[in-house]
Amino acid sequence: MIEAMRSKAASWMAKILAFLLIIAFAAWGIEDMFRAVEPNTEVASIGGIDIPRDELGDQFNRLLRNMQAQLGPSFSTEQAVRMGLLDQILDRLVDARLLTLEAKRLGLGSGEALVRQTIFENPEFRGPGGVFDPLRFRETLSQRGLSEAAYVEILRGDIMRGQIESALTAGSRVPKTLADTLYRYRNEQRQAAVVLLPTGKPADIAAPTRAEIAEFHKKNPSLFTAPEYREVTVLYLDPDVAAKEIRPDPKLVREEFEYRKDTMSVPERRTLEQILLQDEATANKLAEAVTGGRDFLDAAKDIAGTAPTALGTLRQRDLPEEIANTAFALAKGKVGKPVKSPLGWHVIRVTEIQPGKTPKFEDVRAGIAKQIAREAAVDTLIKQTNKIDDMLAGGGSLADAGVAVGTQPIDVPAIAANGTGPDRKLIKGVPKDPIFLRTMFGLSVGEVSSVIETQNGGFFIVRINSVTPPALRPLSTVRQDVVTAYKWRKIENAAEASAQKLLARAKATSLASAAKDAGYEIKQSKPFSRFNRDPASPVSAELADTLFNAKRGDIVTAPGPDGMTVARLEKVIDARPGSNKAETESLGEELAAAIGNDTIAQLIAALRVQYPVTINRAAVDIVAGISNN
Repeated sequence: MIEAMRSKAASWMAKILAFLLIIAFAAWGIEDMFRAVEPNTEVASIGGIDIPRDELGDQFNRLLRNMQAQLGPSFSTEQAVRMGLLDQILDRLVDARLLTLEAKRLGLGSGEALVRQTIFENPEFRGPGGVFDPLRFRETLSQRGLSEAAYVEILRGDIMRGQIESALTAGSRVPKTLADTLYRYRNEQRQAAVVLLPTGKPADIAAPTRAEIAEFHKKNPSLFTAPEYREVTVLYLDPDVAAKEIRPDPKLVREEFEYRKDTMSVPERRTLEQILLQDEATANKLAEAVTGGRDFLDAAKDIAGTAPTALGTLRQRDLPEEIANTAFALAKGKVGKPVKSPLGWHVIRVTEIQPGKTPKFEDVRAGIAKQIAREAAVDTLIKQTNKIDDMLAGGGSLADAGVAVGTQPIDVPAIAANGTGPDRKLIKGVPKDPIFLRTMFGLSVGEVSSVIETQNGGFFIVRINSVTPPALRPLSTVRQDVVTAYKWRKIENAAEASAQKLLARAKATSLASAAKDAGYEIKQSKPFSRFNRDPASPVSAELADTLFNAKRGDIVTAPGPDGMTVARLEKVIDARPGSNKAETESLGEELAAAIGNDTIAQLIAALRVQYPVTINRAAVDIVAGISNN
C-alpha cells in the first residue's frame, strides 16, 4: 500500500491537513478507532457505532502499565478505577466516535495522497538523515499491534476529526481585555542596581578540628547517608545485544535499499534569480543582451528598469514545470530563454548549483543491515517473552526462564535507585532505563515483576532478593567529604551574613553608599521580564522573583549564581499591549488555541445530545475486573 502511495503527489492542502493531523494525534492517539467488534461485548454505543470491550480493556491496560512503571507495581487496577482513569478513557473513546460521526455527516474525507504525505512526514517513522524509514515504520506498527491497512484506516478517521477541529479553532476570537492583561503580565520589565557578594573558597576556611568534624557528621546525617541498596536478579532481553547475532540476508538488504533509495536521495538544488516582465519583446531583449556578454544586473537595470529578484535555492519540483525545465537545463551563471507563465515572462539566471546525491549501496549497506537486524531482534524478543511467561506461569524460576530463551539472569549484589552500586558507578548489564529503576524500587523482598518493556524495545524481569536500608556512612569512610561540606557550609553562612549586613546598611543610608563603604561594585541590570533575562545579567532567577514582588525603590537580597546579591529596584517598565506585533500575535495564537479547545468541548457536549450515548456499565465493570489478565 505504501509503495502505491509513493507515486502520488501531495497537494498544498495535504501539507496543511498534515499539520492538523498532528493535533488530532495529540488529542486522540492513533490506536483509538480500530478494533474488531465482538458481538454483545460493547461498553458503549454511539449513534449505531459500538465501542468493543476489548478496545477499552486494551487502552486501560496500557495506561495501567504506564502508571505501574511510574508509581511501582503496587499500583493496582482498583486504585486506577477509583481515581476515575477507566471512565476517562471511556469518555475519550466516546468523544472520538462522536467527532467521527459528525465528520461523516458533513461529508468530510481524506485522500490517498494526504495519507501518504502524513505517513512520510511523521517524525516517528524517520530514520538517519531525517527521511522516511520503512523499517522503522513497520517496526513501530508491529510494536503497537497494528497492520498497515489498519493504521491507514486510523489515519483517515483522524484526518476527518482534524478537519472539524481546525474549522472550530480557526474562528476562535480572543477577548481584548484578556489578551491585554496577559500581555502586561508577561512583558512587564524591571531594572535593578545589583551588588554581587561572591562566596569565598574552601582554601580560605581553616580546617575543622576532629571534634568539629565529628559534630558536623552527627548533625547532618542526610549528607552522608548511603542510599537504600537492593540485591536483585535481572533477566534482561536487550535488542541491541540480540541484533549483533543476526546477519540479515544480503538479498533482503539490497531489496530494502532499492525500496528506500528514493527517500534517501538528495535532489539537485539551484540558486536562482529572475526578472519578471509583462512584455515578451523586452524579455527577449534582456535575455539576448546577457547571452551576448552583458552583466545580468546591469542589463536588468538598463532594459527592464529593475533589479533581479532572488528566488532562493530550490529543487526542480519546487517550480512550475515550464520554469523548472528551463532553470535546470542551464549551466551555472547562464541565463535561459524567457519562459511564459500566468504571471508574465520569466528570465531566469542560475547563480549556484548544488548537485543531487543518490546514495551508493556500499555506503549505506551496513546501516540498513543493522536496522533490519534490530527489527528482527525485537520480533524475536517479543516471542521470547511469551516463552518466559509460560515458564514462570508453570512455576519455573528466572534461571529456568533464562535457559528457555538462551539468556543468563544477572545477579546484582547492590544497586541504588539511580542505577549505581556502592562505588557510585553505573551497574553494567541491566537496563539503563527509568522504567526499570522505578519497577525495581516498587517491589518488596521476594517479589518478581511481570515482563516489562523498556523504552528502547527491550524487556526485563526483576526479582528482589534483599534490601539494605539507608544507613549513615561511618565517619572513617567519609571524613574528607565531611571536611569539604563543613567548609562550604561556613562559606554559605558567611555570604548570607554579609548580605544581611549590607542590606541593613543600604536601608539605613543607600545601596550606593553601603556598597562603597564595604568595597563592593554596583552593576546596573538591563531590563528583564519574569521569563526572560540577558544571559550575562547580574540578576539571578531567585533575585528576579524577589524583585517582581517588590516596589520601586525597595532593597532586597537573594541568592545569586556565585554567591549572594543585594539589589535595589530602580525602574518598573509597564508593557503596552500591541507594541510588539510578533509577541502579541504569538500570545493571541496561544489563547485562541485554548478557546478553540473549549469550543471543541462544547461541540462534543452538543453531539452527545444529537447522537445519544448508551453506556453498558456491566461490560465496563468486566473491564475493571479483568484488566490485569
